[in-house]
Amino acid sequence: MSHLLRIMTHMSSDIPLHKFGPSITGVSFPFGVSKYHHPDSRYPKPHRHDFFEIHYLTAGQGHHYIDFEAYDIEPFSLYFISPGQVHFWELEQTIEGQAMIFTEDFLTLGSNRDNLVNALSFFHCVSSTPKLKFTTTKQGYLADLLGHILYEFEQPRVSQVSVLRAYLHIF
Repeated sequence: MSHLLRIMTHMSSDIPLHKFGPSITGVSFPFGVSKYHHPDSRYPKPHRHDFFEIHYLTAGQGHHYIDFEAYDIEPFSLYFISPGQVHFWELEQTIEGQAMIFTEDFLTLGSNRDNLVNALSFFHCVSSTPKLKFTTTKQGYLADLLGHILYEFEQPRVSQVSVLRAYLHIF
């Protein structure tokens, strides 16, 4: 029996739910970003979150399962995970990239919540894929934007939350 079939035999309630908190990001507000280089599987067991997650991979090979559907890991691809979605990784090569995590409250603070969250179709649209592959011409722009987000996250100051929220809206 394949790994996926074994997992699918379990009820969704058996799948762990990771909750957002300062222990995840090391900061007091609901946002985090980090670079990673993982030679082994990044969370090889199915799990869920109560927050949004975006992965930008620049290297690696294998599969990222999102709601039990396999997506090939390809360099210069984004993977969008909504709160409650089940996901896990099966890696054939080391993955490198960057991850952003944030709550709906962080994204929508001071905005029309319904319009803003619904505008994030890449998170919620059943008919679209949670994976987005970037062309060579867009890779530099995306890498620069993510570099700015990481820089701002690592620079604590009064305006940090506003700047990070603005970058996330641009993203």
